[in-house]
Amino acid sequence: MFVVPRFQRRYDWRLDRWQPFWDDIVNEHRSPHGTDPQGVEGHFLGSIVLHPAPGPASTLMQHLVIDGQQRLTTIMVLLAALRDVRASMDPLWDPKSIDDQYLRNPYAKSPLEQERLLPTEPDRKAYVATVRDGHPTAGVGEAYEYFNKQIRELAREKDFSFESFEKT
Repeated sequence: MFVVPRFQRRYDWRLDRWQPFWDDIVNEHRSPHGTDPQGVEGHFLGSIVLHPAPGPASTLMQHLVIDGQQRLTTIMVLLAALRDVRASMDPLWDPKSIDDQYLRNPYAKSPLEQERLLPTEPDRKAYVATVRDGHPTAGVGEAYEYFNKQIRELAREKDFSFESFEKT
């Protein structure tokens, strides 16, 4: 679990940050990498600095997000949008695959502990409403709506693959 401490600022990325982030992801997705994993150059997203948080050994390890919370939050919101768009376009696909791999810990006891990312206190309600409950709210919700629209447009392309895009 990634916990954004109180001293971190609220989520404040907007279009001027989402657009280059999205462009980088799409460019990486469209890059011909071949099948050799050693040949993949990849894209440097930026650093994310974590610090282990104190807690009982019997629970899932928590990490405080010291740097990179804007990027990490944006990635999680993008994954939620990808989940929801794919679920709406592919009714046989199970959206729990993204939830369980990236967004939630289904084995945690309390609903808040189930979130893989726990944003700073002022952003938590909007994050949970957007990512878990599907009700885009506040700045996090604006990011979700932006990525939802972008993914829908990209999915119209002839050779688009949700599996390939998720790997990107």
